[in-house]
Amino acid sequence: MATFSNQPLRQASNLKVFLLKSKNQLLLQGPLGSYNYPIFLDLRFSKAERKLWLMKISKTNLSVLGTAHVLLAQAMLGVLIGYRQQMNIVGIGYQVNLNNKTLVFKLGFSHVISILIPDSISATCLKSRTLLLKSMNYQKLQNFSALLRSLKFPNPYKEKGIYYLDEPILLKQGKKT
Repeated sequence: MATFSNQPLRQASNLKVFLLKSKNQLLLQGPLGSYNYPIFLDLRFSKAERKLWLMKISKTNLSVLGTAHVLLAQAMLGVLIGYRQQMNIVGIGYQVNLNNKTLVFKLGFSHVISILIPDSISATCLKSRTLLLKSMNYQKLQNFSALLRSLKFPNPYKEKGIYYLDEPILLKQGKKT
């Protein structure tokens, strides 16, 4: 098991970090915007030489220490460069359109499906079958893309559905006669 308490998080030159003790939050400001990272009560942050350490206080928070380290690193990267997720819609007649802050899907059902895009996520339709999602928050981006994928899961027999970019799909053999 790796110990994350010995490994510091390096702070980039264009990243500003402020500790808000009254709200138990860490404010991260970068070129893409700002993000309030909630601090667990048992964790302390020490900032020296533009590095951040997560310090263990008791044995009970040792299991949470690695998770908090990774989530903080994701938040720092999200504020600096952001995250993106490309989704492909495969199937005859399947398409997606962007109307204001709403995604309109035509997925072979008798009705269209409209989904409101959250404020923290920006979406662009590159083609009628390709959707690009961008966000600073990795968790919200993954949750929203999983919600979109659940509208029409990839079918292993017909190779239809909503796929992530470069997602390997194992095709199953159909009925043998």
